[in-house]
Amino acid sequence: MSVPENCPMNYFSDSFGASECTLCEVGKITTSVGSLTCVDASNLKCGPGQYSFNGYEPCTSCAAGYYSSNSAATKCTACLSGTFSPTLGSGLCSTCATGKVSEPGSLTCTLCDESQNQVPDDNREFCVECGGEEKAVNGVCVP
Repeated sequence: MSVPENCPMNYFSDSFGASECTLCEVGKITTSVGSLTCVDASNLKCGPGQYSFNGYEPCTSCAAGYYSSNSAATKCTACLSGTFSPTLGSGLCSTCATGKVSEPGSLTCTLCDESQNQVPDDNREFCVECGGEEKAVNGVCVP
């Protein structure tokens, strides 16, 4: 007597110990190895701010500093320079306020120190000093 094996993802068997697995119909999936039935895929997509290895349940929330804006995501993306995401499960990243910067994947923004004549660089990733006779005012260098 052979040992029964679980059906792989997107295949099912509705009887224990079956020797064959059946491929799910188009538009249906299984949510785990060894499934007894297929389910409608459109009802189980991960939502924005979530991801999974195949884009369907069970889903995991994106970490703070990361986002996924689409349904059925298979990964989360780090927030870009000049943006941030302070919470789990973000569908988008927020833009840093004027005079603030952030590195990719940031949870918060950092204020550039105008008393040190600093302003955000063009990518809003780092604080840089104004050159020459310029002075930092409201996040920009002015003559």
